[in-house]
Amino acid sequence: MPPHVEHGTLARCQFGTAPAAIHATSHVPIAIASDYVPFENIHPFGACLCPGNPQVAAATAAAMGVLTPMPCVPAVSEEWQVGDSQVWVRGVRALDAHSSVRCRWGGLIQLVNPGKKP
Repeated sequence: MPPHVEHGTLARCQFGTAPAAIHATSHVPIAIASDYVPFENIHPFGACLCPGNPQVAAATAAAMGVLTPMPCVPAVSEEWQVGDSQVWVRGVRALDAHSSVRCRWGGLIQLVNPGKKP
């Protein structure tokens, strides 16, 4: 496994129903801590099952308390937390297998099989 995460590596949110590829924007094929922008670097993970998501909460309330998934709209506003990476790209640490970032609605986003692309 390489010591860094390549562009296109899959990530998954614990409350999402599908993985999505991470898009690196550092002009090299390595994802870095600052690649956290929703819809630019982190794309939707299918449907969201998190009751902390206001859309899910509203749909669930309308369904008389039955959990009702809604489209996943990643709400990430902070950089990835990088594990042990010693790789730097343009002054920013590269993501590694232990990197994660938290969605505002409560989900933890982590990498799926780092080092392997779909």
